[in-house]
Amino acid sequence: MAQDRDQWIFVAEITVAVDAAGTLQTHYACSGEGFATRPGDTPANTPIAPTLQDPGSMRREMFSGDKPFGAVRPAFGEVSLFNGDGRYDGWEHYGFDARPFTLRYGPLGGAYPADFATVLICTVEGITLTETEARLRLRDNTQLLDKSFLKDSFDGSSVPEGSDGLAGQAKPRYVGAPRWYGPQPVT
Repeated sequence: MAQDRDQWIFVAEITVAVDAAGTLQTHYACSGEGFATRPGDTPANTPIAPTLQDPGSMRREMFSGDKPFGAVRPAFGEVSLFNGDGRYDGWEHYGFDARPFTLRYGPLGGAYPADFATVLICTVEGITLTETEARLRLRDNTQLLDKSFLKDSFDGSSVPEGSDGLAGQAKPRYVGAPRWYGPQPVT
C-alpha cells in the first residue's frame, strides 16, 4: 500500500471491556484506505482497518431550555463503522458504557499519534448493530451536570418563603443588587 502524506484521515480509538472481569481492549478504525502503524508508533505495528464510515458529530448544550437556567442537556453524538462483512458482530457482548473514545485527524503515512491532531475525547454510551453498520453513541462528561444548578424554590412555610400557592416554584433570580419589589402605591 502506498503511503500518501497528502491524504488526511480520521482514526477512531475505541476502548471496550471484552469480558466480565472488565478486561479492556482498544480497537482502531480509520477513514480512507486503512494503514498499519510503524514500529515507532503507539501502538506499534498495528493494522487499522478502513471501516470508519462517518467520523460523526458531537452536540453540546449548556441548558435544556431556552433560558439560562435549569439542567444542562448532556452532549451526545454518533460514529458509524462499516459492518457489512460482520467484523463488529461480536461487539454486542462487549461493555461500552463510559469507555474512552478518541478521534484523531492526520496525514496518511504520518507517525501515529504524533502527527495526528486530537479532534474529540469522550466516552461511549453503547452500540447499535445492523447488518451494514455499527453505530456508537457518544457522550461526554456534561451528562454529570444534568441537574439544575439553580434549584432554590419556595417552601410555602412563611412570608419570605412564600404562601402555600408558591410552594415548589423557583425563586426569582436577579442580576446585580437585589431590590425590594413590594406592593406599589396606587395613584
